[in-house]
Amino acid sequence: MILIADEDVPRSVTEYLLNRGHEVKLRFRSAGRPSLRCSQARAQMRLAQVIDLIEFEYTRRQALQDKRLIVDVKDSNIVFQG
Repeated sequence: MILIADEDVPRSVTEYLLNRGHEVKLRFRSAGRPSLRCSQARAQMRLAQVIDLIEFEYTRRQALQDKRLIVDVKDSNIVFQG
């Protein structure tokens, strides 16, 4: 299998999978993650409503040590984590 491991995957788990012959990609360990927690029919509309806030927060976080942007876009609100 080819797997992607993010920052929440312990090194011991990554090593275990590697030892079993799996390919584990770590290049996304510092990537952000948007979660669209609304209906698929509303997803693009909700993203359009909040994209300015997401882009602003992304820019702000680039000055921090932990640059990851994790955001939950819901039907009635938006939540930034971290």
